[in-house]
Amino acid sequence: MLSAHDSTVSSSALASRAQRVPLPLPSAPRAPAEGGRREAAPEWADHALRATRAELQHGLMQPQAQVSPKYLYDARGCDLFEQITRLPEYYPTRTELALLARVLPDIARVAGPRLHVVELGSGSGRKTALLLAALQDPVAYTPIEISRAALLSSIDHLAPALPEVEMLPVCADFTRAVAVPTPERTPARRLLFFPGSTLGNFAEDDAVALLRAMRQTMGRDGLALVGIDLHKDPALIEAAYNDAQGVTAAFTLNLLARLNREIGSDFDLDGFRHRARYSTARLRIETDLVSQRAQDVHLDGRTFHFAAGEPIRVEYSHKYTDDSFDALLQQAGLQVAQRWDAESPAYGLRLQGALTWSGDTRPIPEMLARFANDNELIAHDCGLHGNPSHTGVDDLERDYSAELQSRMMLYHYASVADGVALAARGHRVAQPGQCVPLAVPTAPHVLVQDPP
Repeated sequence: MLSAHDSTVSSSALASRAQRVPLPLPSAPRAPAEGGRREAAPEWADHALRATRAELQHGLMQPQAQVSPKYLYDARGCDLFEQITRLPEYYPTRTELALLARVLPDIARVAGPRLHVVELGSGSGRKTALLLAALQDPVAYTPIEISRAALLSSIDHLAPALPEVEMLPVCADFTRAVAVPTPERTPARRLLFFPGSTLGNFAEDDAVALLRAMRQTMGRDGLALVGIDLHKDPALIEAAYNDAQGVTAAFTLNLLARLNREIGSDFDLDGFRHRARYSTARLRIETDLVSQRAQDVHLDGRTFHFAAGEPIRVEYSHKYTDDSFDALLQQAGLQVAQRWDAESPAYGLRLQGALTWSGDTRPIPEMLARFANDNELIAHDCGLHGNPSHTGVDDLERDYSAELQSRMMLYHYASVADGVALAARGHRVAQPGQCVPLAVPTAPHVLVQDPP
C-alpha cells in the first residue's frame, strides 16, 4: 500500500506484470446507467488516434524499436491474457490470489474502514471482489481504465454482488494523475489497488513517473496496495512467458494484428516471432517480436526497415528484490510500510505509508508533540532568518526541545550559503536531490492535519 503527503523527503509504493490497458481510441460519452453510475467523458477519438500514431512512430524510430505494452490489450488480447493466467506455467495470478486470500484480514485491519477503492486498470474482477468483500464498509469503487468496454464490463460484474458500494468508473489513462470522482458518502481515505505485478512492465523512468502519478491520484493520506513479482529461479520465470501451448506467443503477436486493424500499419504477422528471455543482470523478462527476415513496415507514410533477427521490444516484466524495489520507490518519494510475501514461488504485496513531517509554518511544538512522538524523522522548513510566516533557526532553537531538534532535517532554506550556516550551528540539513531512508513505521498510517 501507498500513502502520500507534501514533503521533500521520501515516503512509499509497490507493483509487477501487465493489466488490461487497451489502445486509447475512446468512443462517445455514455449516459449514466441505472443506479447512478457515472463515467468521465473520454477524449475525442481523432485526437487519441493522432497521439497514438505519433507515439508508435517515435517508438519504432528508436535504436531499439519498441511499442508500449498497453497496446497488447484489445478485446482479443484481454481474452488471451485471461487464458495465460490459467496456464500451469504462469504462476503470478494464482500465487497472488492465494496470498491475498491469506492476508486480506491484515490488509483490512491496517487500511481501516470506509475506504474509496481506486483500481488502476480493470481486470476479471476476481481479486477486486475479494478485496471489497474483506474491507470494512467500503464507500465506493473506481476502476480507472482506458478501454470503455472493459470498464463497464468490470462494473457490471461487481455491482450486483456489492449493492452498498457506489460504483464510479473513470475512462482515463492511469499512468497520469487522475481526478477521482467524489462519492456520495465521505470516505476515510482512498486505497489504490494495483494487482497483477503491472508496475514491472514499465522501464525504470516510466515506473517512477507512474508511481508519482499514483501519489497524486491517491491523495495526501491515501494508501496503495500493489503486487510485485520477486526474483527467483530464472527457469521458472522464463517458462511463465514461454508456455508450451503457445498462448503467450499468440498474445504478443496479436499486437501486430491490432496495429494493422486500428492504426493502418502493414506488419506481416508471419514475418515476426515471439521471444521472451530473462535477464538476470536487469532482473526482468524482455519480450520481443523478432523479425524473421529483412522487411519494411509502413505507418502513416513512413517506412520502418527491420533486418533479419531485429527485435521490437513490446514488454518488460521486472522482478524485484526488497532492495531494488525500495530504491525504485525512493525516486518517487515513496516507501514500503508493510510486506506480505508468498514463499513459493516468491511473490509479494506491499503496504506503504508516509512517515515524515513538513510544513511552510512557524514553529508548531504542540502539533509535533502530538503527532511526531514515536521517534519519527521530522522534516521542518527553516531559514537562516525567520519572518511572520516562516521559521528561522532562532525560532526553531527557542521553541523546540533538544530532543525534537535532534530528529529534525531542515529544508526550504534560502541558499547554499544559508544551508552551510545552518549546518554549522549543528543542524541536519537536507541537500538537493537527497534520498533519506526512513525507519519502519510503527503504526498502520499517519494522518497529518494542518493546525487549526
